[in-house]
Amino acid sequence: MPELDLAAVHLTIEGIRAKGGGVCTVTRGHLASLPRVKKALEAKGIRLTPYFVETHFDKTFTNFDENHLAKAIKEIESMGGKYYTVLNASPNGHPVSANWPGGEDFFGTPEQIKL
Repeated sequence: MPELDLAAVHLTIEGIRAKGGGVCTVTRGHLASLPRVKKALEAKGIRLTPYFVETHFDKTFTNFDENHLAKAIKEIESMGGKYYTVLNASPNGHPVSANWPGGEDFFGTPEQIKL
C-alpha cells in the first residue's frame, strides 16, 4: 500500500481529442511523461493517478484527432486514470473576447462541441 495516493487532474482545451498548437503540445508532453513520473513516485511510496478533462469536440471539428484520442485513452487507463470531457457552452465555444489565431471558431462552434 502506498504511503501517499495522489490524483493529478489535467484540465485542457486540446491535446487528447483535438490537435492544435501549444496547449496540445504541452498536454501530449505531459501524457507521454506520466509513466516515467508515475514509476519514479512509486519507488518513493507515492501512487499517482492521472485524470484528464478536456473540452468536448465531436468528429465534425476540424482539429478532431480520432487516432490520438483512442491511443491517449488507452494510455491514461493503463495508469489507472480516467478521461472525461466537459461542454464549453461559452459563445462560439471559447471564452468571450478571446483572440484565437484560427478566428472566432478556432475551438469549434457550440454545435460541434455538444456532448
